[in-house]
Amino acid sequence: MNSRKDTGPNSVLIIIDMKPKDLGLPTEVYISVEEGHNDGTPTLKIFEHMTSEIGAEEAEEVGVEYLLRDIKDTTVGTLSQWITNQLQNVFNLLPNISLQEFVKAFYLNTNDQMVVMCLASLIYSVVALHNLINNNIANRDAEKKEGQEKEESKMDRKDGKKD
Repeated sequence: MNSRKDTGPNSVLIIIDMKPKDLGLPTEVYISVEEGHNDGTPTLKIFEHMTSEIGAEEAEEVGVEYLLRDIKDTTVGTLSQWITNQLQNVFNLLPNISLQEFVKAFYLNTNDQMVVMCLASLIYSVVALHNLINNNIANRDAEKKEGQEKEESKMDRKDGKKD
């Protein structure tokens, strides 16, 4: 195995074969060891092969058996064949997309949909801008009214002091 410098002091490498071809454990286990040299070169960490064993608690075994009970070979059976037949029927019903008529109709339909989306976006933007302008006018009027009320209250206070 290749040596690695970024491993911890007790690194373990486990390679799991997801599709084992022979009997036995589908794993290969390697442990990190330091390899020393007598010639004064620095030591290297390498992975050495070691034997492995896979174990499980009884509860884990029961859980796995429960899950595997309903799983059968997915390539054998009528359900797999039925699904394949249904997919074949779907593919048979697809239109011939190499015909020029289909390509033209597809482009026209797509362009129509894009124009509708563009117009809807434009209308939405205009309505939002209109609402923003109305809100701005309402805020300006409210500020003017508030300013006039302050001026009137100042005038009333001044008139009250003169009397």
